[in-house]
Amino acid sequence: RIAAEMCTTLTVVAGIIVTPHWGFEPFLGGVFEGQISLVAMDMNARSISLICFLTSVTGLVALFFTRRMRLNMRMRGAISLEDQSCLDRTLWLTHLPVGDNLTGKHFKLSDHEWERVESSLKRAIEEAVASGHAALPGHGDAVERLHVCPVVDEWYRLKGQRQQFAAKLALEEQKLSDASSAAEASGCRWIHNFRLWRLSRQKGSSEAKLAQIDRDLQQLEKGKKQMSGSAFVTFKDSACKSALLNMKPACWRIRTFAYFNFGQPPFASVTLRATGAAHPTDVIWENLHVGTWEKGLRFWSATVLLLLVMVVLVTPVSITSELNSIVPELISKSN
Repeated sequence: RIAAEMCTTLTVVAGIIVTPHWGFEPFLGGVFEGQISLVAMDMNARSISLICFLTSVTGLVALFFTRRMRLNMRMRGAISLEDQSCLDRTLWLTHLPVGDNLTGKHFKLSDHEWERVESSLKRAIEEAVASGHAALPGHGDAVERLHVCPVVDEWYRLKGQRQQFAAKLALEEQKLSDASSAAEASGCRWIHNFRLWRLSRQKGSSEAKLAQIDRDLQQLEKGKKQMSGSAFVTFKDSACKSALLNMKPACWRIRTFAYFNFGQPPFASVTLRATGAAHPTDVIWENLHVGTWEKGLRFWSATVLLLLVMVVLVTPVSITSELNSIVPELISKSN
């Protein structure tokens, strides 16, 4: 979000600076007046001043938003030995079935059904470890904990709204307290009474919205949940994780994951992708449910759009700028 705001600000600033006159009479904006050329042979003092000024303003805007990004981004310090040990024993499973293959209807499970899914997956993993590597110590109870992740985008949205309204309510309570103190010390009561009434209504509105968000969060947490297609498994021994990851495909297939298959074919056979788990702060939890096709569609749409912009807009401008310096030379030599 901050990067998008920075790009938008840079575009607006560059447009305001480069455009000589904009607005309407008698209110005209723009920094430099007259014709401006950035071609080398036509460049004058005004054009050089424009480049220096635009570069300086762009640098200041970039520094400002970089500072904002450093203050707002989620910084993670050095990983502790305990966290590193947990990561070394944790596996990330993806492509769990999240809906019916024919109808496309998503599964929504209660807490009891959710526990049953986790229990079934845990039992299948322990059986796979035991059958493939029987010499591993404690293979019969290899899984320390397993968590199947639900879709949490709506939960994150409500949590963000709650934080905003909680901060707004705290500010309104402080304003109301200050206004009450000022009203007691002032002689003009009706102005302060009106302000107290307005601040009280604002506080009541924020409290009502905060209570509604809390009810929505409680209903969301107690209701049926939709599966995101991902699960995290932490083993008691890192050798069990290596045992599953060593179920690799043929060496000529370059993949960063291993397949894990369980169930009784053909009716209940499921194949999952297994890879090493990332640090929790490196995972965008609200996007866990985004599928491979949707990720590919977003990536290629942005790539094609950028390619069209480069071909349709940037390339003709670059060619025209070069021709502006080449054509006069050719004309002068031909004469």
